[in-house]
Amino acid sequence: MRLRRRSEATDPRAALSQIIGDAELPVFPGTVTEALDRIGDPDAGLDDVAEVIELDPGLSVNVLRTVNAAAFAPRTRIGSVDQATRMLGKNQLESILIAFAVRHALPTASAPGFESSRFWSTAARRAGLAAALAEVVDPSRRSESFTAALLQDMAVPLLVHRRDDYGAVLESWQQSDHDLAAMERRSFGWDHAEVAGMMSASWDFPDHLTDAVKDHHDLGGDGDSLVAAKLVGGMREVDPHGVAEAAIRARITEATGLVDARLDAVFDAGEANAASMAGLLSG
Repeated sequence: MRLRRRSEATDPRAALSQIIGDAELPVFPGTVTEALDRIGDPDAGLDDVAEVIELDPGLSVNVLRTVNAAAFAPRTRIGSVDQATRMLGKNQLESILIAFAVRHALPTASAPGFESSRFWSTAARRAGLAAALAEVVDPSRRSESFTAALLQDMAVPLLVHRRDDYGAVLESWQQSDHDLAAMERRSFGWDHAEVAGMMSASWDFPDHLTDAVKDHHDLGGDGDSLVAAKLVGGMREVDPHGVAEAAIRARITEATGLVDARLDAVFDAGEANAASMAGLLSG
Protein backbone atom coordinates (compact mmCIF):
# COMPACT_ATOMS: atom_id res chain seq x y z
CA MET A 1 0.00 0.00 0.00
CA ARG A 2 1.04 3.58 -0.61
CA LEU A 3 2.55 5.07 2.56
CA ARG A 4 0.20 7.72 3.97
CA ARG A 5 1.14 7.97 7.64
CA ARG A 6 3.53 10.13 9.61
CA SER A 7 7.18 9.18 10.10
CA GLU A 8 7.72 7.61 13.52
CA ALA A 9 10.86 7.12 15.57
CA THR A 10 9.80 3.58 16.46
CA ASP A 11 9.12 1.06 13.72
CA PRO A 12 5.59 -0.21 14.50
CA ARG A 13 6.37 -3.63 13.05
CA ALA A 14 9.37 -3.98 15.34
CA ALA A 15 7.32 -2.89 18.34
CA LEU A 16 4.55 -5.30 17.37
CA SER A 17 6.98 -8.22 17.01
CA GLN A 18 8.07 -7.75 20.63
CA ILE A 19 4.48 -8.45 21.67
CA ILE A 20 3.24 -11.10 19.22
CA GLY A 21 6.53 -12.66 18.15
CA ASP A 22 8.16 -12.86 14.77
CA ALA A 23 5.17 -14.20 12.83
CA GLU A 24 4.15 -11.87 10.03
CA LEU A 25 1.15 -9.62 10.39
CA PRO A 26 -1.71 -10.97 8.25
CA VAL A 27 -1.72 -9.54 4.73
CA PHE A 28 -4.65 -8.06 2.85
CA PRO A 29 -6.02 -9.60 -0.36
CA GLY A 30 -4.16 -8.32 -3.39
CA THR A 31 -7.24 -6.72 -4.90
CA VAL A 32 -7.90 -4.71 -1.75
CA THR A 33 -4.27 -3.60 -1.55
CA GLU A 34 -4.31 -2.46 -5.18
CA ALA A 35 -7.60 -0.62 -4.69
CA LEU A 36 -6.23 1.16 -1.61
CA ASP A 37 -3.09 2.06 -3.55
CA ARG A 38 -5.22 3.69 -6.23
CA ILE A 39 -7.28 5.55 -3.63
CA GLY A 40 -4.03 6.95 -2.22
CA ASP A 41 -2.74 7.92 -5.68
CA PRO A 42 -3.68 11.54 -6.48
CA ASP A 43 -3.38 10.75 -10.20
CA ALA A 44 -5.91 7.90 -10.04
CA GLY A 45 -9.63 8.53 -10.35
CA LEU A 46 -12.65 6.70 -8.95
CA ASP A 47 -13.01 4.83 -12.24
CA ASP A 48 -9.53 3.39 -11.70
CA VAL A 49 -10.52 2.20 -8.22
CA ALA A 50 -13.77 0.66 -9.47
CA GLU A 51 -11.84 -1.15 -12.20
CA VAL A 52 -9.74 -2.97 -9.60
CA ILE A 53 -12.67 -3.84 -7.32
CA GLU A 54 -14.61 -5.30 -10.25
CA LEU A 55 -11.81 -7.83 -10.82
CA ASP A 56 -12.80 -9.56 -7.56
CA PRO A 57 -16.43 -10.78 -7.62
CA GLY A 58 -16.48 -11.46 -3.87
CA LEU A 59 -15.16 -8.01 -3.02
CA SER A 60 -17.60 -6.41 -5.48
CA VAL A 61 -20.55 -8.15 -3.85
CA ASN A 62 -19.43 -7.11 -0.38
CA VAL A 63 -18.88 -3.49 -1.41
CA LEU A 64 -22.39 -3.34 -2.88
CA ARG A 65 -23.97 -5.02 0.15
CA THR A 66 -22.16 -2.64 2.45
CA VAL A 67 -22.86 0.55 0.57
CA ASN A 68 -26.56 -0.36 0.46
CA ALA A 69 -26.65 -1.00 4.21
CA ALA A 70 -28.34 1.37 6.62
CA ALA A 71 -24.99 2.35 8.13
CA PHE A 72 -24.09 4.17 4.91
CA ALA A 73 -27.60 5.54 4.29
CA PRO A 74 -27.91 5.46 0.48
CA ARG A 75 -30.87 7.47 -0.84
CA THR A 76 -31.42 5.00 -3.68
CA ARG A 77 -30.22 1.44 -4.10
CA ILE A 78 -26.75 1.21 -5.64
CA GLY A 79 -26.53 -1.41 -8.38
CA SER A 80 -22.94 -1.33 -9.65
CA VAL A 81 -19.43 -0.92 -8.29
CA ASP A 82 -18.86 2.06 -10.56
CA GLN A 83 -21.98 3.74 -9.15
CA ALA A 84 -20.90 2.85 -5.60
CA THR A 85 -17.47 4.44 -5.99
CA ARG A 86 -18.95 7.63 -7.43
CA MET A 87 -21.48 7.90 -4.60
CA LEU A 88 -18.98 7.19 -1.84
CA GLY A 89 -15.91 9.09 -2.92
CA LYS A 90 -12.39 8.06 -2.01
CA ASN A 91 -12.56 8.62 1.76
CA GLN A 92 -15.71 6.59 2.39
CA LEU A 93 -14.64 3.86 -0.03
CA GLU A 94 -11.28 3.64 1.70
CA SER A 95 -13.05 3.13 5.04
CA ILE A 96 -15.18 0.31 3.64
CA LEU A 97 -12.21 -1.46 2.03
CA ILE A 98 -10.08 -1.21 5.17
CA ALA A 99 -12.88 -2.62 7.32
CA PHE A 100 -13.47 -5.48 4.88
CA ALA A 101 -9.75 -6.29 4.62
CA VAL A 102 -9.13 -6.34 8.37
CA ARG A 103 -12.19 -8.47 9.04
CA HIS A 104 -10.99 -11.09 6.58
CA ALA A 105 -7.31 -10.93 7.53
CA LEU A 106 -7.66 -11.66 11.25
CA PRO A 107 -7.86 -15.14 12.82
CA THR A 108 -11.36 -16.60 13.25
CA ALA A 109 -10.75 -19.86 15.15
CA SER A 110 -12.18 -20.06 18.65
CA ALA A 111 -9.70 -19.56 21.50
CA PRO A 112 -9.91 -18.92 25.26
CA GLY A 113 -12.11 -15.86 25.71
CA PHE A 114 -12.61 -15.43 21.96
CA GLU A 115 -15.52 -16.48 19.76
CA SER A 116 -15.40 -14.90 16.32
CA SER A 117 -19.12 -14.38 15.68
CA ARG A 118 -19.64 -12.83 19.13
CA PHE A 119 -16.59 -10.61 18.73
CA TRP A 120 -17.65 -9.27 15.31
CA SER A 121 -21.28 -8.92 16.35
CA THR A 122 -20.13 -6.61 19.15
CA ALA A 123 -17.82 -4.75 16.78
CA ALA A 124 -20.75 -4.23 14.39
CA ARG A 125 -22.94 -2.89 17.19
CA ARG A 126 -20.20 -0.50 18.26
CA ALA A 127 -19.61 0.62 14.67
CA GLY A 128 -23.32 1.01 13.99
CA LEU A 129 -23.71 3.18 17.07
CA ALA A 130 -20.69 5.29 16.10
CA ALA A 131 -22.19 5.86 12.65
CA ALA A 132 -25.55 6.84 14.13
CA LEU A 133 -23.90 9.21 16.60
CA ALA A 134 -21.69 10.74 13.91
CA GLU A 135 -24.80 11.43 11.86
CA VAL A 136 -25.81 13.81 14.66
CA VAL A 137 -22.50 15.28 15.81
CA ASP A 138 -20.05 14.82 12.88
CA PRO A 139 -22.00 13.84 9.74
CA SER A 140 -19.19 14.40 7.25
CA ARG A 141 -17.18 11.67 9.00
CA ARG A 142 -19.86 9.05 9.41
CA SER A 143 -18.10 6.27 7.49
CA GLU A 144 -14.71 7.00 9.06
CA SER A 145 -16.32 6.86 12.52
CA PHE A 146 -17.95 3.56 11.59
CA THR A 147 -14.65 2.00 10.52
CA ALA A 148 -12.68 3.32 13.50
CA ALA A 149 -15.25 1.91 15.93
CA LEU A 150 -15.40 -1.41 14.09
CA LEU A 151 -11.62 -1.85 14.33
CA GLN A 152 -10.95 -0.55 17.86
CA ASP A 153 -10.51 -4.04 19.29
CA MET A 154 -8.91 -5.60 16.21
CA ALA A 155 -5.81 -6.56 18.22
CA VAL A 156 -7.81 -9.01 20.36
CA PRO A 157 -8.11 -11.85 17.78
CA LEU A 158 -4.42 -11.51 16.95
CA LEU A 159 -3.30 -11.44 20.58
CA VAL A 160 -5.39 -14.38 21.66
CA HIS A 161 -3.95 -16.51 18.85
CA ARG A 162 -0.33 -15.33 19.13
CA ARG A 163 0.12 -15.27 22.93
CA ASP A 164 -0.56 -18.22 25.21
CA ASP A 165 -0.99 -15.91 28.22
CA TYR A 166 -3.57 -13.55 26.74
CA GLY A 167 -6.68 -15.74 26.81
CA ALA A 168 -6.71 -16.00 30.59
CA VAL A 169 -6.78 -12.20 30.93
CA LEU A 170 -9.53 -11.97 28.33
CA GLU A 171 -11.66 -14.57 30.12
CA SER A 172 -11.11 -12.88 33.47
CA TRP A 173 -12.21 -9.54 32.01
CA GLN A 174 -15.38 -11.03 30.56
CA GLN A 175 -16.35 -12.32 34.00
CA SER A 176 -15.87 -8.91 35.62
CA ASP A 177 -16.85 -5.26 35.24
CA HIS A 178 -13.21 -4.16 35.04
CA ASP A 179 -11.58 -2.29 32.17
CA LEU A 180 -9.76 -4.60 29.75
CA ALA A 181 -7.04 -2.07 28.92
CA ALA A 182 -6.24 -1.56 32.62
CA MET A 183 -6.05 -5.33 33.16
CA GLU A 184 -3.74 -5.71 30.16
CA ARG A 185 -1.41 -2.97 31.36
CA ARG A 186 -1.14 -4.61 34.77
CA SER A 187 -0.40 -8.00 33.24
CA PHE A 188 1.73 -7.08 30.23
CA GLY A 189 2.68 -3.41 30.33
CA TRP A 190 0.67 -2.67 27.16
CA ASP A 191 -2.98 -2.79 26.12
CA HIS A 192 -4.96 -3.86 23.07
CA ALA A 193 -5.49 -0.25 21.94
CA GLU A 194 -1.72 0.29 21.73
CA VAL A 195 -1.31 -2.96 19.80
CA ALA A 196 -4.15 -2.02 17.44
CA GLY A 197 -2.35 1.27 16.79
CA MET A 198 0.82 -0.65 15.92
CA MET A 199 -1.18 -2.86 13.55
CA SER A 200 -2.83 0.15 11.95
CA ALA A 201 0.51 1.92 11.45
CA SER A 202 2.09 -1.28 10.10
CA TRP A 203 -0.72 -1.54 7.55
CA ASP A 204 -0.13 2.13 6.61
CA PHE A 205 -3.63 3.24 7.55
CA PRO A 206 -4.36 6.98 7.37
CA ASP A 207 -3.22 8.91 10.43
CA HIS A 208 -6.72 9.81 11.60
CA LEU A 209 -7.76 6.15 11.64
CA THR A 210 -4.59 5.02 13.41
CA ASP A 211 -5.08 7.74 16.03
CA ALA A 212 -8.75 6.86 16.54
CA VAL A 213 -7.94 3.19 17.03
CA LYS A 214 -5.00 3.58 19.41
CA ASP A 215 -6.59 6.38 21.47
CA HIS A 216 -10.10 4.99 21.86
CA HIS A 217 -9.71 4.54 25.63
CA ASP A 218 -8.22 8.02 26.10
CA LEU A 219 -11.39 10.07 26.60
CA GLY A 220 -9.47 13.22 27.44
CA GLY A 221 -7.17 13.06 24.45
CA ASP A 222 -6.90 15.76 21.82
CA GLY A 223 -6.38 15.61 18.11
CA ASP A 224 -8.17 14.08 15.16
CA SER A 225 -9.54 11.00 16.87
CA LEU A 226 -13.12 10.77 15.52
CA VAL A 227 -15.14 11.68 18.60
CA ALA A 228 -18.16 9.51 17.75
CA ALA A 229 -15.98 6.39 17.64
CA LYS A 230 -14.23 7.30 20.88
CA LEU A 231 -17.50 7.84 22.75
CA VAL A 232 -18.72 4.29 22.02
CA GLY A 233 -15.38 2.63 22.75
CA GLY A 234 -16.47 1.00 26.01
CA MET A 235 -18.96 -1.43 24.47
CA ARG A 236 -18.47 -4.99 25.74
CA GLU A 237 -19.19 -8.44 24.38
CA VAL A 238 -20.50 -9.48 27.80
CA ASP A 239 -22.47 -6.81 29.68
CA PRO A 240 -25.15 -8.68 31.69
CA HIS A 241 -25.96 -5.80 34.03
CA GLY A 242 -25.83 -3.09 31.37
CA VAL A 243 -22.98 -1.31 33.15
CA ALA A 244 -21.02 -0.64 29.96
CA GLU A 245 -24.03 0.64 28.03
CA ALA A 246 -25.01 2.94 30.90
CA ALA A 247 -21.47 4.35 30.92
CA ILE A 248 -21.58 4.93 27.15
CA ARG A 249 -24.92 6.71 27.44
CA ALA A 250 -23.59 8.95 30.21
CA ARG A 251 -20.45 9.71 28.21
CA ILE A 252 -22.45 10.64 25.10
CA THR A 253 -24.77 12.86 27.11
CA GLU A 254 -21.87 14.64 28.77
CA ALA A 255 -20.09 15.22 25.46
CA THR A 256 -23.04 16.05 23.22
CA GLY A 257 -26.03 16.96 25.40
CA LEU A 258 -28.18 14.20 23.87
CA VAL A 259 -30.72 12.87 26.37
CA ASP A 260 -33.95 10.86 26.58
CA ALA A 261 -35.73 10.35 23.25
CA ARG A 262 -32.91 11.80 21.13
CA LEU A 263 -30.37 9.52 22.79
CA ASP A 264 -32.70 6.52 22.47
CA ALA A 265 -33.12 7.32 18.77
CA VAL A 266 -29.35 7.24 18.27
CA PHE A 267 -29.12 3.83 19.95
CA ASP A 268 -32.05 2.50 17.90
CA ALA A 269 -30.40 3.72 14.70
CA GLY A 270 -27.16 2.12 15.81
CA GLU A 271 -28.83 -1.27 16.20
CA ALA A 272 -30.39 -0.90 12.74
CA ASN A 273 -27.00 -0.06 11.29
CA ALA A 274 -25.41 -3.10 12.93
CA ALA A 275 -28.15 -5.44 11.70
CA SER A 276 -27.58 -4.28 8.14
CA MET A 277 -23.86 -5.08 8.08
CA ALA A 278 -24.00 -8.81 7.26
CA GLY A 279 -22.34 -8.19 3.88
CA LEU A 280 -19.22 -6.69 5.40
CA LEU A 281 -18.83 -9.06 8.34
CA SER A 282 -19.99 -12.43 7.01
CA GLY A 283 -17.70 -15.33 6.24
